[in-house]
Amino acid sequence: MTTQQVEIFGKYQAEYNERYNAYSYLSYSKDCGFIAYKFSDSLNNDIVIRSTTISGLSDNFEPFFDIVYILVEPNGNTILLNDVFNQDQINNLFQQLIKI
Repeated sequence: MTTQQVEIFGKYQAEYNERYNAYSYLSYSKDCGFIAYKFSDSLNNDIVIRSTTISGLSDNFEPFFDIVYILVEPNGNTILLNDVFNQDQINNLFQQLIKI
């Protein structure tokens, strides 16, 4: 990872940690996760972050989950894949990725 990617990764990991800690008292926190991936193609140096957090609770204390997919380019530019692709396209993209 480039220096810029490491900085962006740290920023999003800190946000994830805050949200995780806010709801860590719930047994649902085991369903949360922060995972980085890289492309299996060695020519593509982008990384993808998948962040699953609890964003709130319903009236009967059921959690609302947010799953965010963030592409981080080597220069530090980020793209929220949820805003660009539908879930099927994101699933297809993940077939090209390997966990870091």
